[in-house]
Amino acid sequence: MTNSTSANTPAVAAARRRAYGMRAAAKAREAAQQRRIDEWREGKKKAAVQAKIDKYVEGKIAEKKAIAKANRIAAYYAGKGKKAS
Repeated sequence: MTNSTSANTPAVAAARRRAYGMRAAAKAREAAQQRRIDEWREGKKKAAVQAKIDKYVEGKIAEKKAIAKANRIAAYYAGKGKKAS
């Protein structure tokens, strides 16, 4: 006499297949979620690098503008000195 709970009836087999399918679907969902998280992290890294580059470039532009302004001021006062003498 077999135990009815462990018998491989169609209902039990179907339940086993459903459980397997649910586990497979859960794994697939988890993998997709992890992939989205990884892509988001990669995007954040790229954005951070781009922000550093932008900040560096802005700094270089500001530095060039400051040098040009200092040179103009120096040339202005140098010209004034020559005219006065």
